[in-house]
Amino acid sequence: MPPTPDRLHSRLAMTDRTEGILAVMAALLVLFSAMLNPRVSAGLAVLVLVGYAAYKFISNRPV
Repeated sequence: MPPTPDRLHSRLAMTDRTEGILAVMAALLVLFSAMLNPRVSAGLAVLVLVGYAAYKFISNRPV
């Protein structure tokens, strides 16, 4: 039997803890890349924020 949209969404959804860990990892990546090259750090920060916004937009859509 194929999974229903509710079960599929709950299986793919991230927990708050996982989201927090990914946010900290992204912040550390941006912080350490700033020591190497500020332009790369700014581009990386924008890329991470756009990716996170896209994830939140997609995950909050009604199924």
